[in-house]
Amino acid sequence: MLSRPVCTVTVNVLLALIACAPSVDPASIKTTTVPLVDQLTPRPADHPILFFHGTEPQCPFEEVGLVGAEGPMHGAAAVETALKTEARRLGADAVVHLTTDTQARVHRPLIMPSLPSYYLAGTAVAFVDSDCKN
Repeated sequence: MLSRPVCTVTVNVLLALIACAPSVDPASIKTTTVPLVDQLTPRPADHPILFFHGTEPQCPFEEVGLVGAEGPMHGAAAVETALKTEARRLGADAVVHLTTDTQARVHRPLIMPSLPSYYLAGTAVAFVDSDCKN
């Protein structure tokens, strides 16, 4: 069992590591949006967007657009947030056929090393029944 001073040191080291994690500049996230229907009313910023990977929603839906987002590997959460923002902008409730890709892409001049990148894409859909939640 760890003594109290060791536990305190361990927690402090973990907090320091978290604080030193690189932040993600929102401008470094690149998004792609292709509307498939006339513009629907955009959803509010707090509207939940569901992700479906390998399954589809149980309720009827209409495909409203294709969305994609790419950013640095350490910014996966920011990439997901950007994808949800684009889906909301299209008036979507969910993103289906979600695909992810991680690979080294060149983001700097060739004399600099390639940086690992996180890519997320799918089809934005709007539920036919506004009461549908899955």
